[in-house]
Parts: sequence; C-alpha cells; structure tokens
Amino acid sequence: MIGKGLFAAACVLSFSTSLAQTPATAEPGGKIFEQRCKSCHEPAIERAPSKADLGNRPRGDIVRTLTSGVMMPMAKGLSADQILAVAVYLTPAAPAADAGAAHAGAPSCKTNPPIKADSGDWPSAAVDAASSRYQPNPGLESKDIPKLQLKWAFSMTGGGQPTVIGNWLFVTNRGGQFYALDAKTGCVHWVVNEVVSRTTPMVIRSSISPSGWVSFVGVASRAVMAFDAQSGAVLWTSPV
Repeated sequence: MIGKGLFAAACVLSFSTSLAQTPATAEPGGKIFEQRCKSCHEPAIERAPSKADLGNRPRGDIVRTLTSGVMMPMAKGLSADQILAVAVYLTPAAPAADAGAAHAGAPSCKTNPPIKADSGDWPSAAVDAASSRYQPNPGLESKDIPKLQLKWAFSMTGGGQPTVIGNWLFVTNRGGQFYALDAKTGCVHWVVNEVVSRTTPMVIRSSISPSGWVSFVGVASRAVMAFDAQSGAVLWTSPV
C-alpha cells in the first residue's frame, strides 16, 4: 500500500508533469481532468475520492478545494475558468449558481443570540483538560436511546469534529468553510470561506474578542487563526 506521503507526492508529480505538457489555455473540463486528475481519482488511490464521489459533491466545494483548499497546490497554473470547467464536468447536474454558494441548501439563522455556556458543552477536541472523550452531561439516559430520531442534518466536504458551546456548534472542513451553526435547528449563524482546515475548533472565553468568546483553528497553510466566535470576524492570523 502506498503511504500517505508517497501518495501525495505521486499526485503532485503526476499533476506537475501534465501541467508542463498542457498549455494554460481554455480547455474542456473533461480534458483537464483526464490529463491532470484522472491518475489519482479514476480509479481512486488511497484516500483520494473517486470521480463518482466528486460528482455527488456541491460544485462550489470542488471550486473552493481547487482554488483555496487542499488541492490548491495541484491546481497551480489553472485559470479560474479552467477550474470552473473541471467542476462543471464533474458535476453536470449541479446548477451553475452553486459555485459561489456560501452554504447551499442550509438556511441562515433569523437571530444570533449571545453565546452562553452550558453543562453539556464540548469546547475542544476533548471535553476537559484531561482529554476525556466521553460526555459527562449527555442530557439523556440509556432508556432514551431507542426513542432517538434525526432532528436535522448538515452536509459538507471533509468535515472535522465539531465543538459545541450552549446552542452554538462550530465545525471546519477541508473544502474551505468554517461554520457556526445553531445546535437545535442546524441553521447557519455565519460562515467564513477560505479557511481550509479539519482542525476541531477550540472555543473559549477571552477578552481579546468583542463578544467575549474566541475560536482558534489550525489551517492548512500551517498557521493558526483566531475568530470572534459570535460574529466569525477574524481577530488575527499567526505566522506560518
């Protein structure tokens, strides 16, 4: 089995070789895919998604992944039109407007109440400083398990583990979006684009944020970003 590092290197090498052989002019998306993407995605190698899997994703996710996400190094030299052509080729049934959608299909929250801590909060990758991985305040008992029903669902590409403070849920993904959702309904409080990450957001009280709550996220560029957890405003970005 090819190691993850060798897989990434092989994909970059394959892409770079085809990049040198293909002029940077307008080309059909299918031709670009055949020359630059097929070797890793059809059939899929290791953790790379298959072509069929890519076709089930929102077109905007593919555009963002190639423009500012994990595949950005492999898309170096492609124009915006060429990237969109690849996305259109992979998702022929998706509406063109999806390419620019911030959170296609998910409603925005009508209100954004202040963040308030709760006994069932999960503020980071673990629930406490001891890195405990169980919920001491689940809000239900074993007898309630058979009664559980799906309340809402939210779809994204390559999401990480979410964190929860009160009725606010925070989650990042490798498609480049950092979301703050309402934990009760799944509506979107805010979304920040161009934040490529699968890091579990850490959310803590802090005076550096206007709201008194700050979220720290590690991003794919190997930097750390701080956000006002209430508004999604960027507070600072660390050096790489």
